[in-house]
Amino acid sequence: NFVNLGPSNHNIGLDWGPVIGSLVGSALISIIVTRAVHWFHTPHHCLSIPSVIPMIPGVLVYRALFAFIDMSGVVGEVTIAMNNAIQASLIILCIAVGVAIPNIFARRWIAPKRQKQLKRLIEERRQRGKFVDLTYID
Repeated sequence: NFVNLGPSNHNIGLDWGPVIGSLVGSALISIIVTRAVHWFHTPHHCLSIPSVIPMIPGVLVYRALFAFIDMSGVVGEVTIAMNNAIQASLIILCIAVGVAIPNIFARRWIAPKRQKQLKRLIEERRQRGKFVDLTYID
């Protein structure tokens, strides 16, 4: 809401609109979930998707569909319907991008650390003699 609302509607905020607000909100949720995944030992999407479901613009989709169904030939009806439909579509797209992009970058950042840790653990097992290398077995 801080990114979405602003002085134009007599609130404190950046006044960037609901599309960018949804992008920032879903990206923030994705970043928080990236850390929480390690605490709860669950996949990223099991925590992030339920968290962004309330951000789905159901009212805009309803208004768009109702405007298309209830058209009576008045000038501007198509414009209002298309405005609501485009706004809802952009919000849904930004929610999807906002959840996906931080997860992709976090995986690229975490993967080399995991490989290094795995190699270290394998080397420790080799030194203790509790490691069987299957490449040398016929």
